[in-house]
Amino acid sequence: MIRNKLKYLALTLSSTLLVSCNGIDNNQTIIESTDESADTTAEVSSDTDAENTESTEKSGNEAGDFYSVKLDVDDEKSIDLGNDGNMDSLVLTYGTTDWGETYTLKTNDKTLDLITEEETNLCEDVDTYFVHKSTGDYLLASRSGFSNIVDVVLYKWDNGSFVEKDRLKDMAISNDAESISENNLVAYSYCTAFGNWDLCKNYSYGDTGFSTEDKMSKVRPGYGGSKELTLKKSLTLNDEKGNPTKTLDAGQKIIPSEANDTYEVGAKNTMSFVSEDGELLGYITYEYVSDGETEFPSSVTVDGVSEDELFENIEHVG
Repeated sequence: MIRNKLKYLALTLSSTLLVSCNGIDNNQTIIESTDESADTTAEVSSDTDAENTESTEKSGNEAGDFYSVKLDVDDEKSIDLGNDGNMDSLVLTYGTTDWGETYTLKTNDKTLDLITEEETNLCEDVDTYFVHKSTGDYLLASRSGFSNIVDVVLYKWDNGSFVEKDRLKDMAISNDAESISENNLVAYSYCTAFGNWDLCKNYSYGDTGFSTEDKMSKVRPGYGGSKELTLKKSLTLNDEKGNPTKTLDAGQKIIPSEANDTYEVGAKNTMSFVSEDGELLGYITYEYVSDGETEFPSSVTVDGVSEDELFENIEHVG
């Protein structure tokens, strides 16, 4: 189920300002990094020409060289796809039809619709990244709607076309230069429990799709959201097995640290908290509840206590 996040401002504001996910240590490599010793491109006469050559004349013959570039609409790239020694044309196009907006990737004489006719009620924007690494050439499409994130779709260049390998539902790629490395990417989802938060995870990606070793997501402040919470009443925290560990008093300031969050009415979710000094305090279980008028959650409770009764300074945007 695609999350209806009307509590947020336009998605582009959140993704543009989302830099907090970079706190995850994943030995990231900055986008468009390359080994200069392996670059056989001829010398150019200006910095502008050098930048254009670097971004449009990458060759798969540079075995092991990782680079990633965000594709802009109508900005054609010339890239050796599949390491066959031939340069291929790669261009992202945008258009509108009777049924909605379209993003299409044109590769030589082939096209790939990144938003299909059946998906136009869900998607209206696509951030598209081309990635070359030692295991092949890939495409990452981070798709979103007006006020929700939809998914991240992974494609691999195979036999003359890009073939879909996997999807991360209800997730997006952080829109900054350190979100994609050769071995990992940082993806995030939204959380509206106790304020506006971004839930960040590391994913490896390749021929077998996406995978992660992260058991929980890192919690980071979302756009305009709280950075800490203050208890209005005492709260008992548990260990990872659900056994009570300590009780915090009213007035205590705590910071969300990690979470497993399912935006569904009645689902049991877990969030851990740390002190202002970074000490792990423990975990709580919470759930989304509905007012009965819609299928979507309307509030959050902890052991039957609403979030507004439990915490001060909860901030929701919108």
